[in-house]
Amino acid sequence: MSRAVSIIIPTFNERDNISPLVERISRALSDYEIIFVDDNSADGTADVAASLSVGYPVRVIVRQDKRGLASAVIDGLAQCTGEMLAV
Repeated sequence: MSRAVSIIIPTFNERDNISPLVERISRALSDYEIIFVDDNSADGTADVAASLSVGYPVRVIVRQDKRGLASAVIDGLAQCTGEMLAV
């Protein structure tokens, strides 16, 4: 399903920031998707993000053997369905 905006959010050990960020995005936008690209965080970041997919248009990519902001953005871009992209 195509969305107006795809938001790519690279993460690494950001567990406490995930829920507040998704809630703020949800209040600001109506037709969006959030793609978290997590570099296999040890603090459960990916689990928190995935749990939000029940109530929000959230997808999570967990990268086991890759690290880095630039490559996370590129991997997220490959999964976007939005007409506009944001990082």
